[in-house]
Amino acid sequence: MNKYTEKYRGIIDRLIDKSFPILRGKKIYISYFNAKKYSGGAFWILPFWRVIFINKNKKFNDEQLIGLFVHELGHFEVYQKRSWLSFWFIELLYWIFPKFREKEEKNVDKRIIQKGYAKKYYSFVREFHNKKLKVSKYYFSPEEIKSYAKKIGKW
Repeated sequence: MNKYTEKYRGIIDRLIDKSFPILRGKKIYISYFNAKKYSGGAFWILPFWRVIFINKNKKFNDEQLIGLFVHELGHFEVYQKRSWLSFWFIELLYWIFPKFREKEEKNVDKRIIQKGYAKKYYSFVREFHNKKLKVSKYYFSPEEIKSYAKKIGKW
């Protein structure tokens, strides 16, 4: 385990303990990748195999890391509440239909803002949100994060 993996594992474990209790005791792996248009992501194929991917070439401060991790943990929380069959069906819809993908991503954004992570997620998105990337349209923009958080009293 490298020094970054240890640091990331500590942050993820604290976030789970504080805000994602349904994920307690679930093994979440950390893996690294190199891609220009992504900062990170989550992947869950099997009930026991959850992975958070982090772009090894991007530099994140602690606030941005928390913003990235809470978004991905938000996905795992949603997945955990679904049956295995519905999970696979929804994943299929997610990858085939862009409007469905946008709805799923923005629902996760709302979920983590409701949990009180608006400013940390804002910090992450503000730094790494790029309107030129096709993937950015699926998520809240920095302005939408702030607006929604203020609307629900979580800013």
